[in-house]
Amino acid sequence: MRVRHIFITLIFTIGLVLTTHAQQSSSEPTPIVFVYGNVIKKSKVSFSETLTLTKAIEKSGGIAFKKKKIDVRIYRLIQGSKDRTEIEVDLIQVIKGKAEDIILKPYDLVYVVCLKGKKCEGLLDFGLTHL
Repeated sequence: MRVRHIFITLIFTIGLVLTTHAQQSSSEPTPIVFVYGNVIKKSKVSFSETLTLTKAIEKSGGIAFKKKKIDVRIYRLIQGSKDRTEIEVDLIQVIKGKAEDIILKPYDLVYVVCLKGKKCEGLLDFGLTHL
């Protein structure tokens, strides 16, 4: 009888810990990165410590309209501020290994610059009105 009591107590404790962890996890927002512009599909990409610029673009279906130079702008939050800094990247140079494949940070906005005359999805499509 004592063994059964210990087993039930153990199961209850494990269940309580798992439930508490799940409640804590669900209340904290999962960091994301926004990818939009000249991509197949605008996306909210789940952030991970190893998420690079090329991986985020790949998760958005890749580049929609290809050209010789593909400019990308990363708008990154400045710590302790609502302002963002702009990082310009030539994606072709990254693909060729001549430029760094930047590791993204939570809530980065990745804008793949659109070709003239082509319709691209913007921040408003995410419900965002400003950087």
